[in-house]
Amino acid sequence: MIAQRRKEIMHHIQELKTKLEHWKSLPMMFEAVRDIGARAIREELVRVSLELKLDDVHHRKY
Repeated sequence: MIAQRRKEIMHHIQELKTKLEHWKSLPMMFEAVRDIGARAIREELVRVSLELKLDDVHHRKY
């Protein structure tokens, strides 16, 4: 993976983490709505970070 792509992914991950913290702090009438939104953001974090994990596995020396 090129350094630029890795930097873009890390930036996107940081944005998602910020959005998750903001989302969890918003006052909402229904806690279920907050949970659903938080779960969706976490799933996106997992999806985005998978590319980094796969790249790390390919470069790891055993």
